[in-house]
Formats: sequence, C-alpha cells, structure tokens
Amino acid sequence: MCTHTHLLNTQTHTINTHHRHIRTHNTNTHSFYYTVTADGLYLVVCVCVCVCVSGLQRQEYALKIIDKAKCSGKEHLIANEVSILRRVRHPSIIMLIEELDTPTELYLVMELVKGGDLFDAITCSTKYTERDASAMLFNLTGALRYLHRMNIVHRDIKPENLLVCEYPDGTKSLKLGDFGLATVVEGPLYTVCGTPTYVAPEIIAESGYGLKVDIWAAGVITYILLCGFPPFRSEKNQQEELFEQILLGKLDFPSPYWDNISDSAKDLIGKMLQVDVGDRYTADEVLEHCWVKDETAMDTNMVCEMEDSVESENTHNNTGADAEVDHLHDQSWQ
Repeated sequence: MCTHTHLLNTQTHTINTHHRHIRTHNTNTHSFYYTVTADGLYLVVCVCVCVCVSGLQRQEYALKIIDKAKCSGKEHLIANEVSILRRVRHPSIIMLIEELDTPTELYLVMELVKGGDLFDAITCSTKYTERDASAMLFNLTGALRYLHRMNIVHRDIKPENLLVCEYPDGTKSLKLGDFGLATVVEGPLYTVCGTPTYVAPEIIAESGYGLKVDIWAAGVITYILLCGFPPFRSEKNQQEELFEQILLGKLDFPSPYWDNISDSAKDLIGKMLQVDVGDRYTADEVLEHCWVKDETAMDTNMVCEMEDSVESENTHNNTGADAEVDHLHDQSWQ
C-alpha cells in the first residue's frame, strides 16, 4: 500500500509514449506509474499502478491530479470535496485511498473501477432486465442513505458519476463517485448547481433545498433505466423549457415504452419524483419499496429497446438543454 511518506520522498520522471503522458515515482519500496487517461479543465485523470520493488505486489488505482494554478479562488471547494471523501467509507462509494498535497498539485489516489459508467454497461450488455435496474437502484440508494445519515448531499447524481464494478463471478454493482458538488447540509441550500436533466424542482425554484434533491435525481435515473429517455425533457433542447417541465412535475409513462414495465416500478418512480419535497420518498423509504427489495421487479430482457433508446437520447442531449451543464456548475463555484 502506498503511504504519504513514500509519496513525499519520490523522484519524478516524465516521458511521452504514443501521446500518453507517463509519470513515474520511485521510492525505496514502491514504484508508481501514472498514465494519463483524461485531461480536464483543472484536473488530469490517470491510471496509477503501484508496484513493490520486490515484485510481490502490483495494485492499480485511479489518480486525480488537480492543478492548483488553475483552481485559484476555488481552493475551499477542493478542500471541501477532499474532506468529505476522507469521511466516507461505503461499498457503493468510490474510496479515496490516500492523498498527496504539493505546492503545485493535489494528488488523489482513488479506488479504480473498470466497468465503465452506467449507460456504457447497459448498452454493452446482452441481457438487461427490470431486476438489473432494481439492483442498480439498490446500490445507489444504499450509498445515498449512508450519505444522508451523515447530512451529506451529493448534488450531482447522474449516470456519468455511477461506475460499474464487475466481479469475477459475473455479478455487477454500482459505485458512486465525483463528490465535487457534495456538501454538508446544515440548513437550506440555495446554490444552483447540478446537471439540468437530473436537477430537482426546488433547486430551480431557488426556494431552498436539502438531501432529497439526490432522491429526485435517482428517480430520473431509474426512469431512464427502464425506458432509455428522461421523464422531463425539452423537445427543442432548450433549458428554460426543460426547467418548466421539471417544475410542473407532470409524470407520464408513454406507450409502447412502458407497456411491459411493472406497476410497482412506476409507483416507486412516482414517489421519488414528487415536486412537493415533503411527499417525496427518503432513501430509507426507497430501500423499503417492494420493487427495490426485488419482490416485484420483472425479469424480461429489455436490452434491444434500451440500446436504441439510450443511443437516441445521448444524441438528443449532445446539444441544447444539457449543454448548459457547465453554466450550472459555474454557479456552484461562486
């Protein structure tokens, strides 16, 4: 296992290989190899391989390298994310293994999950059923119940932040990541942030919100998991129209997409997508619902319908309403 002392005493070398930026750190006991897999506005995401000098241990991790020079004025937000990651330990939450703070960069060594994000897993599956969707919601809501009991709200629940962990026996589970917008709830929150498709009505209304915005987002995801498109969307791909639909909260289950979906699934989604926060389910109530407890979820293969719907929805959302996500995130950085 990597330690702070080892990392602090490393020697760093940088090379370029086939346009991939490789960085190595060497200590008396370990070698660390960092391969850049994504380069964002202020951070780099890598795969980190930790190898014992003796050759007896080789462990892979995910690594986020945050460039401090590009985060001027946002230091408190980075510190908030790290402080929350230090506190959380749950099977359905991606774990922070350790961190290294240097004058120019912050290194976060994270648990590595290789199964891709939620929608990638669905479109690559040969079989996908209601029971699979129910199991995914069980994983997500278990993580939310854990966070909410600590008064932590995630505020950015979306498929891209749900990674699929694949086990040797072929089973899969979801893990929640990206705590960049997470915060401790000590009273009503008013910061407008999140991703438009999944944002709760009380965030849009700026009337003050709390933990249940995560339940709304989970409800939207569950709806998409069962039909391939979101419950509220703008036909013209305009954010203002999308927000009007969310505020109205008129929920439909159109034919033929929902014809073969169980009534219990529809009932649960309706309870999660209540505009009135007082009527909306808590994480505990979601987990107690018969559909999540796998008592009523159907086992019919939906993979062909889902592939077509998800691919169509991804194309639909490449521009327009969800293109404003950065605008929402920017407001949260103020």
